[in-house]
Amino acid sequence: MRHYFLLKSHLDMANEHMRQVYEVAGKIEAILLTGTNAKKKRDNSKWKKRNAEIRASVIA
Repeated sequence: MRHYFLLKSHLDMANEHMRQVYEVAGKIEAILLTGTNAKKKRDNSKWKKRNAEIRASVIA
């Protein structure tokens, strides 16, 4: 019976550890996703500005 409780407490600790690992992984993933989204938006605005300049030069 003692072995069962040792095993159970060990599994509980492992489960808690994995929960923390997944929680941190989720936060990292969110940070990475927001980083790439922000970069894409910045690139888009650069191209929009460039296209506007080209249109202005064509009209003028």
